[in-house]
Amino acid sequence: MHQVFQCCKRDVLRLIVVLIPLCNGTLSAGLSVELLSPVHSSVHPACANILLKANPATDGEEIRDILFYRNFNKAIRRVASEPWEYVWENVKPGFYPICAKVRGKDGGEAFSDTVYIVVGNAQKGDIIINGGFDCDNKIDPWTTSTHGTASYVVNVFDDYYFDDATYLAVEIDNGSDVSWHIQLLQNTGLDSGHVYQVYFYADAEEEKTIAINWQQNGDPWTVHWQYSDIVISQADYYGPYEFVCNVTDPTADFKFIIGGNDIDIFIDSVSIIDLNATTIEEKPAEALLSEFFLYPAYPNPFNAQTVIRYELPLSSDISLDVFNMQGKKVRTLETGEQSPGLHTLIWDGRDDFGADVASGVYLYRMRADLNGTVTQDSKKILLLR
Repeated sequence: MHQVFQCCKRDVLRLIVVLIPLCNGTLSAGLSVELLSPVHSSVHPACANILLKANPATDGEEIRDILFYRNFNKAIRRVASEPWEYVWENVKPGFYPICAKVRGKDGGEAFSDTVYIVVGNAQKGDIIINGGFDCDNKIDPWTTSTHGTASYVVNVFDDYYFDDATYLAVEIDNGSDVSWHIQLLQNTGLDSGHVYQVYFYADAEEEKTIAINWQQNGDPWTVHWQYSDIVISQADYYGPYEFVCNVTDPTADFKFIIGGNDIDIFIDSVSIIDLNATTIEEKPAEALLSEFFLYPAYPNPFNAQTVIRYELPLSSDISLDVFNMQGKKVRTLETGEQSPGLHTLIWDGRDDFGADVASGVYLYRMRADLNGTVTQDSKKILLLR
């Protein structure tokens, strides 16, 4: 299922002033700071301990402290003395912009440039953190909300119910008769003109209808976008649900609307991809025209379906095939001339004859003819039946 929607907004005139770190270089002539660690575009395992290290400089003003930020406006840690570093522990899977801010004792301040890192089973542009509830059996930065007479218990379990061992269960005692009376939410923000895709695994103790939306976090609680009537009938992969947004709201929360009855629901592998962030990094034009980018499959491991994306700098003749670890080709996912830009494929774990393949490790390989130069890339993926 591939749904496309426009982001919407009410006819309400309002001014939102949001103060966030700029994270794009110095603001003070007397202070500067460089982020030495982590390294831009580095990839880290889920639940890793990541060293944050800054190198501040001053032409006279005494340094007061260093603050490390993720996702532009969320503080990780304040460091008040040398060495200007901090070990960020047990980092949950996600795509993180990281920057540092130096403050002087006379009021000066400056920001480092932003670096982007990937942690765990995530990819560039993933704006959900802890989508697989992987690290410490805690749901943060997700939160839950209840209204009226509704009541529930929410927990993260580790018993291989889903494909990656951990999942979130919302056990509903009283779902009220209004669906929005129970919500699972995470602040993500929205950018006008961006395209978003939503994916998740889910199951319910019996058939359950839910909704997903983005809503302003504050009066007048504008619903920017909502997709209703998602029927959870079995443990399966749901999505992609895709929409183009025409409003900027850094306060917006992404929500699962899961009340309305007493049927328990189980959620895993939540991913929201900002497609405008998943672009090939800036390179010289001559280099760009000879390269493509093959993204990690998501989810990985997977059970029912997995999404494979690739990006082409120009029109190209390509092939994308899946092989088992004995080198036998089991499925051709795409072949032929493709237009430039981002492309999305779904592999359902079947071979070219429509038969389910066995559990195990597979290799998906892409070849592309770019201006007469044939290049290829491949990545591994794990199928769990």
